[in-house]
Amino acid sequence: MKVVAKNGLSARRAARKAKLLSHHYLPQFDWWIWQDASMRLDVPAQSLVGECQGCDLAAFRHPERRCTYREADAVKWLGLDSANLVDRQVNRYRDQQFPESRGLLETAIVIRRNRPEVIAFNETWWAELQAGSERDQLSVMVSLWKHGTSCRELPGCREDNPFAAYHNEKERV
Repeated sequence: MKVVAKNGLSARRAARKAKLLSHHYLPQFDWWIWQDASMRLDVPAQSLVGECQGCDLAAFRHPERRCTYREADAVKWLGLDSANLVDRQVNRYRDQQFPESRGLLETAIVIRRNRPEVIAFNETWWAELQAGSERDQLSVMVSLWKHGTSCRELPGCREDNPFAAYHNEKERV
């Protein structure tokens, strides 16, 4: 059974809304840092902002894949979302000529600068998620590409990095 929030969104989409539209919830801040519930910061948040020098966004590089289209294949193979929905989404990206092997971010921690260009990126990322899969990694790279948003890869990945500890859901139960 899918849990639906008061606003009609699934619980996962409602969480993604807060993640992707940080400027709606915290407009007064210069930087936004999202950390998934599976992450625990082990450093002051300011040190993460320092990782963004000269760019608007930073996140971990995906540890296994470097391509949105390969991520779509994995999402379908693992049964993480509807294959038809994912296929429609990536077909739309192909029609828009989004290139293969453009890279892939792991979005367990996302650091963003409060700037109009980043707000436009946030809105596009949310629109892409609403029009497609709940898996935000499928839409992050195309959203960056559409806006030319500068991005830096944080060192490591969610499971092995100098900033935060990762606890998978099975360990947290």
